[in-house]
Amino acid sequence: MVSSLTGQRQLFDIPSDVAYFDCATISPRPRASLQACGLGAARELHPWKLTASSFFDDAETCRALAAALIGASANDVALIPGAAYGAAVAAANIPIARHQDILILDGQHTANAYSWRKAAASVGAHVRTLKRPADGDWTAVILEAMSPSTAVAALPHCHSSDGQPLDLGLIGRKLREQGASLVVDATHSLGARFLDVREVQPDFLFSACYKWLLGPYATGILYVAPKYQNGISIEEPGLNRAESSNFAGNTAQLESYLPGARRFDVSGKGNFGLLPGLEASLRYIDAIGVRSIEKFLEQTTREIAAEVLALKLPLPSAPQAYGHYVSIECAAGANDQLIQTLAKQGVHTSIRGSWMRVTPHIYNTSSDIDRLLQALRGAIR
Repeated sequence: MVSSLTGQRQLFDIPSDVAYFDCATISPRPRASLQACGLGAARELHPWKLTASSFFDDAETCRALAAALIGASANDVALIPGAAYGAAVAAANIPIARHQDILILDGQHTANAYSWRKAAASVGAHVRTLKRPADGDWTAVILEAMSPSTAVAALPHCHSSDGQPLDLGLIGRKLREQGASLVVDATHSLGARFLDVREVQPDFLFSACYKWLLGPYATGILYVAPKYQNGISIEEPGLNRAESSNFAGNTAQLESYLPGARRFDVSGKGNFGLLPGLEASLRYIDAIGVRSIEKFLEQTTREIAAEVLALKLPLPSAPQAYGHYVSIECAAGANDQLIQTLAKQGVHTSIRGSWMRVTPHIYNTSSDIDRLLQALRGAIR
């Protein structure tokens, strides 16, 4: 039976009769994170107590915590509302020429797809959608697809539908050799799988924070490589300009930006109701350590996968052995029925494509695993 990170379940408001295995959609928030949001939002009850620094301090704290999580400098990180915003910033800054290729994966999350289709259409470039390999080895498919015409590979850290991982370190090296760019959506892995931008060296990397980072919905982080930090922002909030904290004197049009990636911060970056909760969640993840979380999730998914195989349910042909997903292939048309059957027994998962995603986090216990497996046994009789 999997060893637990002692006492984590009690930090969440999850009833004992609920086995929640759908972190790939949205995670329950830690109580402390929700409480911090409430206290932060309450500052607006007494706005006369706010100072200029009130609009910057939470953002800088979250920026530093997020940077430490991925091995970056705080100057390299912008605060964004979600993954699609990060992709839009990347697409606005990476040069793409007519007839060049942009590589994406079949079925990958649309947050890192739509902006590239728009960018390709604007210059006459091509989006090449790489088909799912029979053996599950996305890295090999991507390496084979690279060519001198490749401008960008817009990729996940793991595929959002079934969790299959990519070797971003190797992919990044090969892209750089060809003069191509790497843009990474880490939403479905960050907080659950170790990731260091010093190894991967992406041009841009972004993540929404409401999955394995346990943060509030509508919060996200964006890593911007130093060579792009003088680039084009997709909106122009005044608080992103140098000297903007001087509220009394900032009626003039300020020409220069705050240093580093701060020019890419979303409007309202000092959100009183969200950033304190994000800070609490990031501190919680940091205190446990991503390596410890990764080990726990590998133990959890390995145990689940062994039992799923014993039930003769199909897993990916190249399971990630295991990672933070267990993905069960479902027959066409049976998806909704299976999800509903499990939900009636307090077991919550989700379907993407032909895969039922079982995606745990540190709040899951051995009792949750037992409930999941019992529900699966009953569903396939």
